[in-house]
Formats: sequence, structure tokens, C-alpha cells
Amino acid sequence: MYHYVVIESFLFFIIVLISCNAKQSMKLNK
Repeated sequence: MYHYVVIESFLFFIIVLISCNAKQSMKLNK
């Protein structure tokens, strides 16, 4: 089940990147 853990961690990393990009875009708009 290591493969499943790797996929979950990868998805979590993508979510963090998206949230960071959203915060930066909000700052640029303001």
C-alpha cells in the first residue's frame, strides 16, 4: 500500500500549491 500513500501525499502537495497560488492571485488583485 506504499503506492497509495505516495498518491495521497502527491495530491496533498498539489492542493497546497493551488492554495498558495490562489493567495498570491488574491494579493495581486488587491
